[in-house]
Amino acid sequence: KANKKENSREREREREREREREREREREREREREREREREREREREREREIFMAKSKCKFFHTNAPH
Repeated sequence: KANKKENSREREREREREREREREREREREREREREREREREREREREREIFMAKSKCKFFHTNAPH
């Protein structure tokens, strides 16, 4: 009788550990998505910087062109 109770408690603990592992995997996926978003923002900033540099270089050459 006591053994059955022990077994059900053990199964309950096992299910709890499984839920905990699932939560951990979910947190890991969330962190990965966050890193991906950060990389995307960084690429976006890089593109804006390149566009800005290209435009200002263009302006620079136009304004300083000898007449």
